[in-house]
Amino acid sequence: RPDSPIADFVVYAALNNPRIEAAFYDWEAEVREITVAGSLPDPKLSIGPEIQGSIMKFLLGVMQEIPWPEKLALRAEAVSAGARGKRYLFEDEMLKTVFKVYETSYRNGLIVDKISLTRQMLELVNAGESSIRAGFETGLAKTQDLSAIRSEQARLRAELADLEDSLSV
Repeated sequence: RPDSPIADFVVYAALNNPRIEAAFYDWEAEVREITVAGSLPDPKLSIGPEIQGSIMKFLLGVMQEIPWPEKLALRAEAVSAGARGKRYLFEDEMLKTVFKVYETSYRNGLIVDKISLTRQMLELVNAGESSIRAGFETGLAKTQDLSAIRSEQARLRAELADLEDSLSV
């Protein structure tokens, strides 16, 4: 609706923009990785047979890698920096969308204003044509004056049609 507040258009555009959605989910996935990067790796479980003489045994083993204490914090910080970058990309997509909505709204507003002014000018030119026709009766107007007025009417009508077409696109 043309009379809706621009905020409604901004919300609609943001909620229906696949680039914003993709950037959000990229950021969300990166944020989830921060916890994983700062955690110890998963332990490894191994099972294997061992034969001693005629008795077969199964050995169960558990192995856990333990990195240096600073390594986990540094890894988490690196992933956190990546997440900040993804957040900035998400915000950038949001701002581009908001800018495009405002730009389109202002452009349409200018076109509506220009249509109104062109109609007013056409009314004035039509009144001028009536005045020139009355001048023919008194002998004060020339054919050149009427020709100039009609030329201006045609130009204004063409401009008005172009403006109305550009608004409907």
